Amino acid sequence: MTTPALDVLQIRRSKGVKHYCHIIHSPASVDNYEVFALDYFDSVLVNSTIHEPFIREVEAVRGLKQKKLILSGCTYLDVLQAKLKAFQNTQKPNTESKTSKTILISPSWGREALLSKYGMQLITPLAEAGFEIIIRPHPQSFISESSLIVSLQNLTQSYPNVSWDTRTDNIYALDRTDLMIGDFSGVIFDFICLFEKPIITIETHFNVVGYDLEDTSFKEPWVCGVLKTIGKNIKAEQIPQIAQIADEILHSKESKQIQSNIKALKSSLWTYEGYAGEVCAKALLSLQQELLAQELNPSILSKVMQINSILGNQQKQGGINA
Repeated sequence: MTTPALDVLQIRRSKGVKHYCHIIHSPASVDNYEVFALDYFDSVLVNSTIHEPFIREVEAVRGLKQKKLILSGCTYLDVLQAKLKAFQNTQKPNTESKTSKTILISPSWGREALLSKYGMQLITPLAEAGFEIIIRPHPQSFISESSLIVSLQNLTQSYPNVSWDTRTDNIYALDRTDLMIGDFSGVIFDFICLFEKPIITIETHFNVVGYDLEDTSFKEPWVCGVLKTIGKNIKAEQIPQIAQIADEILHSKESKQIQSNIKALKSSLWTYEGYAGEVCAKALLSLQQELLAQELNPSILSKVMQINSILGNQQKQGGINA
């Protein structure tokens, strides 16, 4: 299951299911999951080792049985990477040099998200500085805050360098982008892993009440520390200077250190790059094998394992035609 909070709200454990496995569907830490999110799973497939300290502390604090944690990569990133390569192979080489850098504004949705909170206050200084601006709202914004989106689309019509991206896949907008401005949306880490380019985020206070983080010794979400190393995490009062900040990130000597930090972060988040699907499938088969073994008579199971071992050795030696 990619949905957390098993046996907490709507999704209940079934008596006919012996093992529940959660597959983490974002590279970022699970410390921003709501309370009890993973408590009642038997195992978790994780994309990175960053998750283990937090998950283990939650288990210890609540006196829970330790779950099996299996390092298995990030399947959806592999799919996006394959789509991206296929798309790039269809594009003709661009021989013209870009006269301006492209900035993507790619927020989450809701009252604390960038477009809701800052709107034209954020867009105007970037557009007037001459950057090519792509605005890609979260899909939910078109449903839950459609009036805001329509208003901003109307207000940006006078800027020829501002465009809106509404395609289903984000890779086409990301591919054109030199720098992203984001908030707490997971697309930040898609951008980091697929393109290794910098991010600007605006400082926000994360209220830990109602999250697993509240019950642990961790002082802030993992993402808060990371955002300071892969670009700039600025204060709201710095928004009028955001064009200058973006230009500094793209052209200053500091950009080399940021690039190094991005590469290190990508390496830690995206294990088994390109074949996570295979690793996940084998992990699930291994879990199934363990469950089936528990149902067998121990003496019969022992004999079956001995026979498998003998047959396996003979096949390796060429004694049996497979």
